[in-house]
Amino acid sequence: GPRLRAAAARALRLGKPIVLLKSGATEEGARAAMSHTAALATSHGVFTAFAEQYGIRLCDTFIELVGTVDFLCRAKPLGGNRLGILSFSGGAGSLTADHAIRCGFALPEFAEKTRARLREILSDYAPVSNPVDLVSLMVSRPDSRPLQEAGRAVCADPNVDSVCLIMGIYHHIGTQVTEDMSALFRESGVPFACTWLTGPRADIDRLRKSGVPVFEDFANAVRALAAAREFGEAALNSEKAPPRIDASRRERARELIEGAACPGGGMLPYETCRALLDIYDIPRPEDAVVTTEDAAAGAWRAIGGPVALKVISDDVVHKTDSGGVALGLDTEAGVRQAAGRLLSMALGARVLVQKMAENGVELIAGISHDSAFGPCVTAGLGGIFVEVLEEVARRLPPFGPDEAGRMLRGPRTARALDGLRGGPAANASAAAKVLSRVSEMAAELEGLISEMDINPLIASPGGACAVDVRIRKA
Repeated sequence: GPRLRAAAARALRLGKPIVLLKSGATEEGARAAMSHTAALATSHGVFTAFAEQYGIRLCDTFIELVGTVDFLCRAKPLGGNRLGILSFSGGAGSLTADHAIRCGFALPEFAEKTRARLREILSDYAPVSNPVDLVSLMVSRPDSRPLQEAGRAVCADPNVDSVCLIMGIYHHIGTQVTEDMSALFRESGVPFACTWLTGPRADIDRLRKSGVPVFEDFANAVRALAAAREFGEAALNSEKAPPRIDASRRERARELIEGAACPGGGMLPYETCRALLDIYDIPRPEDAVVTTEDAAAGAWRAIGGPVALKVISDDVVHKTDSGGVALGLDTEAGVRQAAGRLLSMALGARVLVQKMAENGVELIAGISHDSAFGPCVTAGLGGIFVEVLEEVARRLPPFGPDEAGRMLRGPRTARALDGLRGGPAANASAAAKVLSRVSEMAAELEGLISEMDINPLIASPGGACAVDVRIRKA
């Protein structure tokens, strides 16, 4: 783990992409891998997170591996996720567009100058849009060199960071297609991936011998472009110094953890968890822990406004599922009634009286320990749906807010943070700052804690705060 991470960091600094074909993505595959070398056996999710963090491309097949390596050895650096597509048919272009979106690309509108040039080339044969459909001209007027002319226009578009070309059969003009592909690859100022489905073997070999990497499947071409983009993003992010380890902060946290009694399977008391959040400047709502109805009513009056009541007991793990949570209480009678019910749920139970957090998106932020890589931070959509939606990202700590922001780019997470059904957008940058602080906590407390769950971490328009936290002592 640590040695591989150090090697990946060095490769990133030197500008050398790493491409891997790794088994163990399934439970069955992981068991088979362990029978060969326990040293490489680690959680596939954590290994994938490590790969994403360091711009390492994980391939599914040997053909994809070879094609990606060939492309990365020859391709120009990729500066963004805006992809232009040229295709020999509308269907192939649509399929490529679908795959590109799944790989994190955006398909921008072309600039007006590009659209004007494409209108000159395509005339009335096809709409001027992205993807560009060349089929009519390739069939009716191949002598006009539509592939080369349209390709030059798209490659020069200021809204495009890379281009993917998908060419079809056209064996009767194989020499022309070969010349056009070769010229576009040499002239393009952006990464240019060539795909020739069912192309003549002699022409494909001629292209490869001339230094042009050619894919025979559009999906592998898109994934190779994605590999170049991800490596560029990782390299850019690596230039920013990660947070430094704070020895004095770690010492304060160590004293808290080692001085805490943990009768419940190593789980730290809530008061210790709360103090650790404060040490790492992780925002949380105002609260108080009480053991009587009178104390609950007093805490409600002191906090002011609506409160949530939650049972605290080692015997009640999933509070929401067990009915151990009461929300939005704003009368003394309601607080007393809820406190009495929660205190009766388990012997020795206590109650947390907590100021209601601002409405927002429920996220999860957690720390776990991997046998190979050590501490790992997890983030994504949280609340009661975390195990159903399963949209989480993982990173190895420590990392800054920019890397934390990348963890919140999952399609469902991003849509939720942007505001659903006309609702206000959540403060994603505040959530990213909290994740960065969680990463500092994970790095500094390695060997002192083994697990942590902040669920939910509520991201609202006004900020982000940890509403519930559980920490297990190592």
